[in-house]
Amino acid sequence: MFVGMETLKSKRFIRGTAVLALGALALNGCAGQSDIDNAREQAAIEKSLSKVARASQHSRDYAAAARYYQTLHAADPNDVEATLGLARNLRYIGTPARAVQVLERTLSEGTENPRLLAELGRALIAAGEPARAITPLTEAMTLGTPNWRTLLAVGVARDRLGRHAKARMSYQAAQTLSPENVAILNNLALSWALDGDLTRATAILERAAKLPGATAQIRQNLALVHGLQGNSERAQELARLDLPEDSAQENLRYYVSLRQGADAKVEAARESALQSGGFSLQIGEFETAEDAFKRWSALRKDNAELLAAYQIEVFAVTENSTKPFVAWAGPVQTLEMAQAACTTLNAKGADCKIVKP
Repeated sequence: MFVGMETLKSKRFIRGTAVLALGALALNGCAGQSDIDNAREQAAIEKSLSKVARASQHSRDYAAAARYYQTLHAADPNDVEATLGLARNLRYIGTPARAVQVLERTLSEGTENPRLLAELGRALIAAGEPARAITPLTEAMTLGTPNWRTLLAVGVARDRLGRHAKARMSYQAAQTLSPENVAILNNLALSWALDGDLTRATAILERAAKLPGATAQIRQNLALVHGLQGNSERAQELARLDLPEDSAQENLRYYVSLRQGADAKVEAARESALQSGGFSLQIGEFETAEDAFKRWSALRKDNAELLAAYQIEVFAVTENSTKPFVAWAGPVQTLEMAQAACTTLNAKGADCKIVKP
């Protein structure tokens, strides 16, 4: 009888333990389901935020887009799309330095993503650091497939640094990937304008303005170069396409002031060159400013010792001429030095003349 009671107690204990174990399993099962539900809810929230962020950017509400992407980036700093979205919209709202910080922090963690590197380059350009921008842009093209947007950004950085000929090489490379792209044509034209060749800039922008993707910016840039050349009628015609009459008139006044300022700057540079020394060497007449700089580069390469101490100045001297630019090198301290230099250069096929204030 005693043994039976003990057996009964043991069975009851076992059943009780089993009930407790089942209860624990049930609780664990609830906890696991809760985690799954929470994960699903979080994923749904992030998906919804991503949609809203993209919609905000598409509608040009960049501040709102930056806030949404900031939330997504904070939740997962390694999310490339969230990081890109945040950096891009920070740049759009005029805070590129913050975009640079976000991207450099992510890239410092060892991420090697060509899209992040390309965006870092664009942010650095917007932040006024074009020299720093070229390295990440080049790395982006090395790591990934070259695309026209990255090549375009390299060109912009080079233009900002005054390397206009190299900038145009980048734009031309971009054109091979995306022919008749208005954004590329626009920057190519402005590069020529920055280099002093307004005629070529105008021709490119006229072509861009006729393409289906032409924007108001293209037309206003075209108006600008026409205005700088003194073609007020065409500049005003273009301005009126996108601006009310009072704004068009204001733009025209601005173009006139730019032209007057450019003329004054050229004249001041000419006077400075003349007064800085006794003589200068005129090394030719050219169709474009770029042609003048190319000729000077070639002459310095072939005559490094002779021309090492001299600087080049390019002037627009004659309107309505097939060769409206001249290049002067100097200053040359004495007539004897100038004569010796021109004799040497002319013997090698140059068109060197001595000029004096």
